[in-house]
Amino acid sequence: ESTRSDPATARTLDGTPPTAPSSIDATPVSSSEVRVSWAAATDPETGVGEYRVYRDGVRVATTAERSYLDGGLAPETEYEYRVSAVNGEGLEGNLSDPARATTPRAADMTPPSRPQGLQAEALTARQVSLSWLPSADPETGVTRYRVYRDGSSVGSPTETSYVDGGLTPETEYEYRVSAVNGDGLESDLSDPATVHTPKESDVTPPSAPPALIANAVSATRIDLEWLPADDPESGISGYRVYRGDAFVETSASTTYADLGLLPGTTYSYQVSAVNGEGMEGAKSPVASATTPAGEDVVPPAPPTGLRVVTP
Repeated sequence: ESTRSDPATARTLDGTPPTAPSSIDATPVSSSEVRVSWAAATDPETGVGEYRVYRDGVRVATTAERSYLDGGLAPETEYEYRVSAVNGEGLEGNLSDPARATTPRAADMTPPSRPQGLQAEALTARQVSLSWLPSADPETGVTRYRVYRDGSSVGSPTETSYVDGGLTPETEYEYRVSAVNGDGLESDLSDPATVHTPKESDVTPPSAPPALIANAVSATRIDLEWLPADDPESGISGYRVYRGDAFVETSASTTYADLGLLPGTTYSYQVSAVNGEGMEGAKSPVASATTPAGEDVVPPAPPTGLRVVTP
């Protein structure tokens, strides 16, 4: 008998496919995109190497991650997604349960008409009143306006009027206004309107608003509430709300709802009071709140089996 050859080794294949991914979720993120996510599958022998994503029965992606952004979709269309796992031997497991998502309508690409008839009038040495004619947007409508003072945005009213405060006496200001539609598209700026504030009479600013409270009521909204400030000479005409260092809006009351925020984000707020002469006082202490991580954006299914029972 001769000496033995060099050795050769072999490993038997993994004959058991991985489990099907669970907790699959499909969420529209735009009119042409859906994000699909799922919980990890398992394979004790060779592990899970990748996942395969199927849209309406056709494989559209292979990924090592547990989520996938599916793009190039049609607006206002329902899609069904399933996911399978592939182990280290290339063996594909069963498909997951289906998850369905309907893309929203396509964005409005036409901006609103530019506001017309802008008028500016000095109410006090530190306040200017603005008014204009409504803009039009047949597709998604006009949701708000943006007021610009000397080229900088100072407010976003939903009505066709606005009171701008915190100004300097005996100073000329130029204002323009734009319209914003339901998809956030902004119109051209209006023709300018100029105004000159008069000399000031009340020279004492109001006190800082006390006891500011910020409460996150949803993933995109924080409600603010505070106690009234004081100004014995000309009274309080409104409050200016600041998010961080940026001015957000003027409120006529001691409450304000800050909308359109990002989920899972911490925001800090301060509030100042404006007196009857438009003079702004010191800011309140800082109040912070964190929006929840996300909201359920899929409505419940409609009720079924409705019937009328006659006694």
